[in-house]
Amino acid sequence: MTTAPIALFLVASGTGPAACMLEKLETASLLEADFEQTDYWALTRETEAFTGTLILSRDGRFLLDYSDPEGRRMGFDGETLYTVDPLYMQVLLDSSSQPASFTALLESIRDPEVPATSSCSGDTVFVVMDGPIGQGISRMEFCFLSSDCLPRSLSTFDQNGNWSRWRLSGVSVSDDAPGSVFELVTPAGYEVLRAGDL
Repeated sequence: MTTAPIALFLVASGTGPAACMLEKLETASLLEADFEQTDYWALTRETEAFTGTLILSRDGRFLLDYSDPEGRRMGFDGETLYTVDPLYMQVLLDSSSQPASFTALLESIRDPEVPATSSCSGDTVFVVMDGPIGQGISRMEFCFLSSDCLPRSLSTFDQNGNWSRWRLSGVSVSDDAPGSVFELVTPAGYEVLRAGDL
């Protein structure tokens, strides 16, 4: 149940407990961080954990560069979602749909129909949202630091008991132009597959 962390950026000003974070993100072009991703599958009771670095663009593009296995990447260049799989030496392309994003999830903060509660512990602000958030998610938890207004974690849960958690460290934002960082570079010798052909 990987919720791809696409853009932590919003178009309108934030209100409520996360206003500080939303306003900070909407003024930036890029967010970069190291991440720890954990996915839990209720049916099999299996947990998968990954680490790597991520780059998110306010316009929805993103790149996840995984540390294990080395060379595994997932990205969205604005038109195509791609996955580079070094285990099978394949590149999977999917242009049929937009990936799930932090943008859509965080937009739900403004939904008055979804109850949200917040609490503080030192410099950390925790927000919990219960209710139908969209994209199959029934509960969302996230936190940010009040000192820099930057996110540090995001967890999503569905009604089947599956969940995904992203912990971020070394978080920074900038107004830099991304250049070609989101473009797919197909490694030599890799087979290219399209989602519609599978």
